[in-house]
Amino acid sequence: MNRLLKDEISISKVLITGSKIDEINWLEQLKHIINKGNKYEFYIVSIFTDICMSCESGILINKLKKLYEINKNNICFISIVDQSFNDNDIENMKNNLGIKYQIIRAERKLSDKWNNLKKNYQEKYLDFIIFVLNKEKTIVKILDRKNNNEKEFFNFLHKLVE
Repeated sequence: MNRLLKDEISISKVLITGSKIDEINWLEQLKHIINKGNKYEFYIVSIFTDICMSCESGILINKLKKLYEINKNNICFISIVDQSFNDNDIENMKNNLGIKYQIIRAERKLSDKWNNLKKNYQEKYLDFIIFVLNKEKTIVKILDRKNNNEKEFFNFLHKLVE
């Protein structure tokens, strides 16, 4: 990847629609999770390095929770949190925020990759990401906050779950 100016990073420069996660070595942990159960049509994956319920990350968690509740299709929701979260943090998140889908702590490779990206580029676009995989483990949609596609992205998600 070419070195971009600090304020020019977009998630679409890191994850590319149409890419298979089998080809992205720092997403190995996610590949293992999907391979264990590989029974879903789609996977909605969110990665958070920090969570603040009164910030944008908290708003998106609430949107994901609502989507999970109305999910009538064969869709798996997975949230991955930074390695700095401990088991107690994850349990508290689930209990206090009412999250019923899977939350896992990032392994070192994923955590290091994401933290390096945050350090080298503008953190506000990399503190959380959400993307959708199909059953072939291909990225079909990415929330790209820099390019302001949130409305389009969540319209896509609503169509998936209804």
